[in-house]
Amino acid sequence: MRAETREVSLRASFGGRARVTAGLHRSTMPHVRMDFGVSGIAWEEKGTRRRLLARNPKDPAMVATRTVFEKTLAAFASGSAPPASAEDGRTVLEVIAAGYHSAAAGCRIALSGDALAPLRELHMGEPPAADAADQCSELVARS
Repeated sequence: MRAETREVSLRASFGGRARVTAGLHRSTMPHVRMDFGVSGIAWEEKGTRRRLLARNPKDPAMVATRTVFEKTLAAFASGSAPPASAEDGRTVLEVIAAGYHSAAAGCRIALSGDALAPLRELHMGEPPAADAADQCSELVARS
């Protein structure tokens, strides 16, 4: 993944990465560089310089799940808001449903306005409706 700003390029690689480079790649200064991450790394590039920002742990999904559970239980104990609300969960499911419907119908679906209302009736895991393309044109018209 890559995000560009005016000053730097922010990069991320998910999954194992082991890479050694040497030479004049993208610069006039010789370099030797080694990148290593068991489960992914994030870095910043500024000109010809690269700075490591973070490395994923060996099992990032387990670590992330444990962290969310710890923060949620701490929020329940203190009476504060959990890190993710039910509304956040619903929004994520709407985005997933729109993605599946978009792939089946072959068009983009806006994630705002009335365009999402028909998607709330979809059942995850079921094959797309035969009239998905017709529904898609209706959804695009509503957005």
